[in-house]
Amino acid sequence: MLTLDKLKTAADELKNKVDEVGAVALEQLGKSQRELNEIIPILKGLGLSVRNFKVDMALVPVIRLTLVGNVAAIEPDKLKAAIDKHKERKLLVVVLEALRTAALLKSQLGDLGFRGVAAEVVVSVPPAVNVEFLKDPPALEV
Repeated sequence: MLTLDKLKTAADELKNKVDEVGAVALEQLGKSQRELNEIIPILKGLGLSVRNFKVDMALVPVIRLTLVGNVAAIEPDKLKAAIDKHKERKLLVVVLEALRTAALLKSQLGDLGFRGVAAEVVVSVPPAVNVEFLKDPPALEV
């Protein structure tokens, strides 16, 4: 039978573990933010621009970044060259591989009139990238 003291001790231990996880998650968020700052110029050089940036704060924080560009910006050969050049940048490689895979799949479908592309980069554990083709090219900011 649980006594009030045992329950309080268990609750304190749980709180300490949650605090530890939160501290580690915030440290990882800082590392991810620094990595994003380093790869954004590379992505801009490939013809993509940042449309949105969002941070979800929870036990494990999540960074969401939306990239947009003209569909011509995601040429598979150009993306493969960038992957080979920057293979030590893991987050960048994940983003470029997702874009490359989507571009290859799109090319198999033929011309469906897509003129734009949007990619949501979700920096979490593990990171994820969602790629969407758009009928209209996105308005790009200078």
